[in-house]
Amino acid sequence: MIGNDLGLVPGGLQSYLIKDEFGPPWSLVDEEQLWLRRISRYLGQLEEERYPFDFVPVTVAGREG
Repeated sequence: MIGNDLGLVPGGLQSYLIKDEFGPPWSLVDEEQLWLRRISRYLGQLEEERYPFDFVPVTVAGREG
């Protein structure tokens, strides 16, 4: 669920795939700053790898609060 790692699900933060300066405890993380930074980095990495498409499929899992 790369969308959860990217921070696209409010309250559903996790980090199974991405290891960076964000991390537990999740309650202290600014979610908007996290998703802006992670999405930017992810897209930059895809560009560096010459990703051939103009779209990126992103899966997410919802969370009940």
